[in-house]
Amino acid sequence: MLVSTFLPIGPLGQGGAGIIQLGIVAKEIEFISPDTASVLYGIGVFTGLIMFGYGILWLVFAVTSIASKFPKIVFSMAWWGFTFPLGIYLY
Repeated sequence: MLVSTFLPIGPLGQGGAGIIQLGIVAKEIEFISPDTASVLYGIGVFTGLIMFGYGILWLVFAVTSIASKFPKIVFSMAWWGFTFPLGIYLY
């Protein structure tokens, strides 16, 4: 069960990247007006960075929890929790 502490990292990273990308697209197509597009771009970058920050916080929590129990960790079905965080690192 301890390995599943890595699960929130994937959605936070992918969501942050998606929100930043939406802001970039809004600025490129000048959504509604150039001023509105710039505001949406700023909001997208700000929100994405907040999500990345929470992802880093969860990464620290996960690594410290694994490191504290490292020699005693046994292989179980919970190890599938490494799948989603590794997917975001490949993006």
